[in-house]
This record gives sequence, structure tokens and C-alpha cells, in this order.
Amino acid sequence: ASARESWSNIVRGKYNIGKGSFVGGLITTRNFADAHNYVGTLDWEFLFGKNFYLTGQAGLTNTKEINDPSLFSNDRRFGSTSYTATFDGERYNGSGYQIDITRNAGDYSFDLGTTGVSPTFQAQDGFITSNDFRQVTYWQGYTVYFDKSFVERASLQTNSGVKFNFDGTRKFEGTSIEVQANLKGQTYFNVFYYPLQEELFHGVQFHN
Repeated sequence: ASARESWSNIVRGKYNIGKGSFVGGLITTRNFADAHNYVGTLDWEFLFGKNFYLTGQAGLTNTKEINDPSLFSNDRRFGSTSYTATFDGERYNGSGYQIDITRNAGDYSFDLGTTGVSPTFQAQDGFITSNDFRQVTYWQGYTVYFDKSFVERASLQTNSGVKFNFDGTRKFEGTSIEVQANLKGQTYFNVFYYPLQEELFHGVQFHN
């Protein structure tokens, strides 16, 4: 096989624990002639009370790059590590996690979550699209239902979050407010407003 050809495997297992709870695992492998990317994760969802959930996922990765800078060469480093984006045969490990506490109910629901993905975390089979960040998010929504009305239900939702890279630089903070109405005939509309939207992108600070 050439350096550009790969062989991938994805294995998923899940074990149900009573009603509404489970633990699971995922393993992915991607092998080249002289390179690889391995990912192993554990995930879970536990129902407690009537409609509260504790969900999460945690995983580790191991990567050996293709050793062919002609395919891709870039001196950009992965965070503050010594590893570069160039395909120069480097080996490194990575880690990541996501934990959420959720209330899922007919009227008031919320989700409080935290996520962290290290600069050297790579999932080359495609389900993690970015790395080098830690973030905290909070979503909440309140829904009202209507009988014999043109509007079936309406909700008010807010979504807030703050995001840092692993060096502690604040990359993003924002809050959005949304009003949504579901009408008869599977029609709905949304109105969004962003009272706060700050982002640091490629060294440029964007305000609102």
C-alpha cells in the first residue's frame, strides 16, 4: 500500500442499564503503511430523578503521522506543544472529554455542559472537527403549549458560552436569545438576538 492509502475500522458497543441509562465505548483505527491514528472513548448517559440526565464522553488518541512533508508542510504548532502540522512522522497522544447535566421536560429544560479537547487530539475518521479548546456552555428554554390555537407551542430560549484554548487565551464568549413559535401544518419561525458576541480569530478581536 502507498503512504496515501489507509484502512479504517470503527467498533461501537453499548450496554443499557435500566430505563434511560447506558454505558458505551467506541474504538476507531486508521492505518497507513507507516502511520496510524487510534481513538478510544467511553460514553455514558444516566437518568436520575424524573427527567434529569448526566451524559458524557471521554477519550484518548494516539497518532503517528505520515512522514512525507511534500504532502503537507506547515510550521504551525499544536498549541504550545513542540509538534507541527507538517507530515513529518511525529508521534503524539491526545485526550478529550464532554460532560453535560440536562433537564429534559415539557415546560422548562436546560443543559449545562463542559468540553475539553487537547491540542494533539486527532480523530481522523471524522467525528471531532476541532481541538485545543476548553469551553463551558449553558442552554435553557421554556415552552408554552396552546390548545385549539393557530400556534401550537412557543418557546423562549437562551444560549451562553465561553471558550478558551489550552494556553488560557479566551477565544469566544457569547449569549443568544431566541423566540420560536410552532404553527399548525409543521410551520415554525425563529427570531434570534445576540446581545453579546466576542471572538478572537487569527489574532483579531471581533466585537459583537
